[in-house]
Amino acid sequence: MRASNLVFLFVAPVIVYFVATSRNYGPAIKAVLGIEENATQLLGSFLFFCVTGAVGVWASLALIRSTRPDQDPQLTQSLQRKALIGFVLQGVLALLIGLMPSWPK
Repeated sequence: MRASNLVFLFVAPVIVYFVATSRNYGPAIKAVLGIEENATQLLGSFLFFCVTGAVGVWASLALIRSTRPDQDPQLTQSLQRKALIGFVLQGVLALLIGLMPSWPK
C-alpha cells in the first residue's frame, strides 16, 4: 500500500465525522444515500425478520442433528426438544411480523 493511501485511510474517519455532524451536510447526505423518514422502523423490521430466519435455521440444524442413526437416544430427544422450541418461537415471531402495522402511505 502506498503512503498516500495510508494517510487517506487514517484521515477518512475524521472527514466522515465532520460531514456527519455538520448541520449543513446532514440533509444532503440523507438525500444522497436515500435515507427515508421511517428508516429506524424499517431497520427494526429488517432485524426482526433476520432474527426470525436465524431461529428457523437454528431449529432446522438441531432437527437435522437429531436424525443421526448412531446417536444416544437422550441426545436425540434433547435435540428434538430444542428444534420444537425453535420452530414454535419462529412461528410466534412470524405471527408478530404479520401483525406489524403496515407502512404509512
